Amino acid sequence: MPFQKGESGNRNGRPKGSPNKATTTVKKLVASFLTENFERFKMEVASLEGKEFCMMYLKMIDFEVPRLSRQATAVDFSQLSEQEAEQVLDLLAEKIRNEQ
Repeated sequence: MPFQKGESGNRNGRPKGSPNKATTTVKKLVASFLTENFERFKMEVASLEGKEFCMMYLKMIDFEVPRLSRQATAVDFSQLSEQEAEQVLDLLAEKIRNEQ
């Protein structure tokens, strides 16, 4: 007997957060690829210099150190020393220059 539209044989469905078979397979393939190519990756990174090395280093940090929330954060300049405030402004100015 066929199911009615919008119904299935499992009314509860797959449990929330459980990966489907395709996702599990892809994750295993990616993990295998990363493991097999780790030594090559280390050699490639070791050959980088200057800005390229710094960019790769920062990208790798993203996997180890969680980023702050992408929500806007307020800086209370009244709580910063003059030197700290200048450092914040210098970093912001550099970020703006790099985005242009």
